[in-house]
Amino acid sequence: MPDLADLCGLAVDAAESGEDVEAYASDGQRTQVRVRGGDVESLTFADSRGVGVRVIVGNRVGYAYAADPEEDEVGELVRSARQSAGFAEPDQGNSLPSLGEVGAMPEIFRE
Repeated sequence: MPDLADLCGLAVDAAESGEDVEAYASDGQRTQVRVRGGDVESLTFADSRGVGVRVIVGNRVGYAYAADPEEDEVGELVRSARQSAGFAEPDQGNSLPSLGEVGAMPEIFRE
């Protein structure tokens, strides 16, 4: 099972010239027990694991998600997001945040 952080790195590395690519991963478990009158009616256990990709090109955003992809599937995930961006309306607000230094903000904290 590939490491999710590595899969996200592959997605970002798949960016073409003029594109911004953002990737995220999720991994979770859920357990649900239903009880009626002191008796267990059902027990459900579910795992979820996946990678989502957002591609911004020409102020257009495309998105794609894959449940538990393999390394060789990440490129297709990015291509799908890129293709969906072609159907989106351009918007100047579609951009990744720029990184910068952040100073202390003591005024937003109250004991």
